[in-house]
Amino acid sequence: MEQLNFKISNRTISVYLGKNSFFNLYSLASPDKNYSKYFFIIDEKILIFHAEKISEVISRIDNASVFPLKSVSEKNKNINTVENLYTWLLEKGADRKSIIIAIGGGISGDIAGFAASTFMRGIDFVNVPTTLLSMADSALGGKTGVNFGGTKNIIGSFFHPRFILIDPDFLSALDEKQYLSGMGEILKYCYIADNQFLERFLRNEAEIYNRSSDALSEIILQSVQLKGNVVEYDPVETSLRKILNFGHTWGHAIESASDFKIDHGIAVAAGLAADLFLSGLYNNMTDKNLFTPLKTFFAKAPIELPPFEIVYRFMQKDKKNRGDKILSVLLIKPGELLVDFEIEYSFAEKAYTLAKKFIEGGKSF
Repeated sequence: MEQLNFKISNRTISVYLGKNSFFNLYSLASPDKNYSKYFFIIDEKILIFHAEKISEVISRIDNASVFPLKSVSEKNKNINTVENLYTWLLEKGADRKSIIIAIGGGISGDIAGFAASTFMRGIDFVNVPTTLLSMADSALGGKTGVNFGGTKNIIGSFFHPRFILIDPDFLSALDEKQYLSGMGEILKYCYIADNQFLERFLRNEAEIYNRSSDALSEIILQSVQLKGNVVEYDPVETSLRKILNFGHTWGHAIESASDFKIDHGIAVAAGLAADLFLSGLYNNMTDKNLFTPLKTFFAKAPIELPPFEIVYRFMQKDKKNRGDKILSVLLIKPGELLVDFEIEYSFAEKAYTLAKKFIEGGKSF
């Protein structure tokens, strides 16, 4: 089992990664903490698919309660779901010495983490991500939250888990769409990291898409290491951490404009294409090779993008905006980005049109 340690906001956050590492959950959580009760918030599909494995671990723990999250989706990632969790915690006698353990994808982690951050002004929280997207990206960084008023993640907090436990065996529950959604976030690192990350990814691309255990563990580890280094430097997104938003101003808007029919990571991949074209319009970037991984991705994940005007309206609501200025991230070259760049309407429209043709028709230039 691999262990990565990150010093974030005067705390050490450990990430453990290894096949069947989930069986170490209690031994990692229990030392010196004397938790009064353990509250498991689990995606119901994971609870069913991995019933034997999860049951074996929970059966070792006294004072454990389970809340199955049903129909986990962006549509029920809202305050109502969090209120249901508060009610359950109170009914089960949760106190400040209790711990919440989330088992599921990014949505489950966001909801459970937000509940943990606000219940009794904060109780301990452990994140066990079960999707490729959450393993490689969203589990680390401390961002929690819910959607409100049709806007994604507009209510939330920075609240880091005590530790993160990544067991790639959980990926066996993913369908192809969920798997590709995780790939969309991994592709982001191909651009915000240096050329070596992109080259390694392209070298192992076939194995990664074929879900080779070794290739997956390696790309997850590399993604976590990169994100952890960024978050260590900038825990609450005031400077360097903004590079992690590459593709996300577009991606969140595309996701919302599709009424969440387009999964998060796939929408982010579309956002990466839009940001690459936007970067080309502003700085005359002409490296066609940068589009290669996206071309492969959309051959496997074909989508039809919503109309630009609808997407643009959601971009105007993005929480990263400053006043009425829509901000995005431009790519100079892999590993070198310009954050807080104001997008002009005409450039946004042209970049999105180019991205739409590329994604739907396979034409990049």
